[in-house]
Amino acid sequence: MDSGVRVHAAGTVGFVVRAQRSDFPGDAEDGMFDRARRLGSTALDRGYRETGQNITRVPDPSDAQRTLDTWWEVSFEKAVSSLEEAVDEVRFALSLEKAASR
Repeated sequence: MDSGVRVHAAGTVGFVVRAQRSDFPGDAEDGMFDRARRLGSTALDRGYRETGQNITRVPDPSDAQRTLDTWWEVSFEKAVSSLEEAVDEVRFALSLEKAASR
Protein backbone atom coordinates (compact mmCIF):
# COMPACT_ATOMS: atom_id res chain seq x y z
CA MET A 1 0.00 0.00 0.00
CA ASP A 2 1.10 3.57 -0.67
CA SER A 3 3.00 5.13 2.24
CA GLY A 4 1.60 8.57 1.52
CA VAL A 5 5.15 10.02 1.67
CA ARG A 6 6.89 11.75 -1.22
CA VAL A 7 10.20 13.49 -1.91
CA HIS A 8 10.43 16.16 -4.59
CA ALA A 9 13.70 16.84 -6.40
CA ALA A 10 13.02 20.55 -5.85
CA GLY A 11 13.83 20.03 -2.17
CA THR A 12 10.65 19.14 -0.30
CA VAL A 13 9.31 16.18 1.64
CA GLY A 14 5.57 15.73 1.90
CA PHE A 15 2.94 13.34 3.11
CA VAL A 16 -0.81 12.84 2.95
CA VAL A 17 -3.08 11.78 5.81
CA ARG A 18 -6.72 10.82 5.54
CA ALA A 19 -9.99 10.03 7.26
CA GLN A 20 -12.21 7.46 5.56
CA ARG A 21 -16.01 7.76 5.46
CA SER A 22 -16.38 4.03 6.20
CA ASP A 23 -14.66 4.58 9.57
CA PHE A 24 -16.75 7.66 10.52
CA PRO A 25 -20.10 7.33 8.73
CA GLY A 26 -21.90 10.01 10.76
CA ASP A 27 -19.28 12.78 10.71
CA ALA A 28 -19.76 16.03 8.81
CA GLU A 29 -17.35 16.85 5.97
CA ASP A 30 -15.47 19.46 8.04
CA GLY A 31 -15.10 16.92 10.83
CA MET A 32 -13.54 14.47 8.42
CA PHE A 33 -10.88 17.00 7.40
CA ASP A 34 -10.29 17.78 11.08
CA ARG A 35 -9.71 14.09 11.84
CA ALA A 36 -7.15 13.85 9.05
CA ARG A 37 -5.52 17.17 10.00
CA ARG A 38 -4.96 15.99 13.59
CA LEU A 39 -2.82 13.11 12.26
CA GLY A 40 -0.40 15.59 10.76
CA SER A 41 -0.47 18.13 13.58
CA THR A 42 2.81 16.96 15.15
CA ALA A 43 4.56 17.73 11.87
CA LEU A 44 3.76 21.42 12.20
CA ASP A 45 6.27 21.70 15.06
CA ARG A 46 8.94 20.28 12.71
CA GLY A 47 8.37 22.99 10.12
CA TYR A 48 5.81 21.29 7.89
CA ARG A 49 2.91 23.30 6.56
CA GLU A 50 -0.47 22.24 5.32
CA THR A 51 -0.49 22.51 1.54
CA GLY A 52 -3.91 21.26 0.57
CA GLN A 53 -6.93 19.13 1.10
CA ASN A 54 -8.78 16.83 -1.22
CA ILE A 55 -11.79 14.54 -1.27
CA THR A 56 -11.08 11.26 -3.10
CA ARG A 57 -13.85 8.92 -4.15
CA VAL A 58 -12.90 5.23 -4.11
CA PRO A 59 -14.94 3.58 -6.89
CA ASP A 60 -16.00 -0.05 -7.02
CA PRO A 61 -13.70 -1.73 -9.59
CA SER A 62 -16.63 -3.71 -10.99
CA ASP A 63 -19.05 -0.75 -11.15
CA ALA A 64 -17.54 2.72 -11.58
CA GLN A 65 -20.88 4.33 -10.68
CA ARG A 66 -20.75 2.80 -7.19
CA THR A 67 -18.59 4.39 -4.49
CA LEU A 68 -16.98 2.00 -2.01
CA ASP A 69 -15.55 4.71 0.24
CA THR A 70 -14.61 8.38 0.31
CA TRP A 71 -11.34 9.73 1.70
CA TRP A 72 -10.85 13.21 3.14
CA GLU A 73 -7.14 13.91 2.63
CA VAL A 74 -4.86 16.65 3.97
CA SER A 75 -1.37 17.24 2.53
CA PHE A 76 1.66 18.53 4.43
CA GLU A 77 5.05 19.58 3.08
CA LYS A 78 8.44 20.79 4.34
CA ALA A 79 11.39 22.31 2.49
CA VAL A 80 14.70 20.50 2.98
CA SER A 81 18.18 21.67 2.07
CA SER A 82 20.12 18.42 1.82
CA LEU A 83 19.77 14.74 1.07
CA GLU A 84 20.52 13.92 4.72
CA GLU A 85 17.73 16.22 5.91
CA ALA A 86 15.35 14.70 3.36
CA VAL A 87 16.17 11.18 4.64
CA ASP A 88 15.52 12.30 8.24
CA GLU A 89 12.18 13.82 7.25
CA VAL A 90 11.15 10.76 5.27
CA ARG A 91 11.83 8.63 8.34
CA PHE A 92 9.70 10.99 10.43
CA ALA A 93 6.88 11.04 7.86
CA LEU A 94 6.91 7.25 7.57
CA SER A 95 6.52 6.99 11.36
CA LEU A 96 3.23 8.90 11.33
CA GLU A 97 -0.15 7.21 11.27
CA LYS A 98 -1.67 8.07 7.88
CA ALA A 99 -5.31 7.08 8.36
CA ALA A 100 -7.59 8.16 11.19
CA SER A 101 -9.12 5.33 13.17
CA ARG A 102 -11.58 4.96 15.98
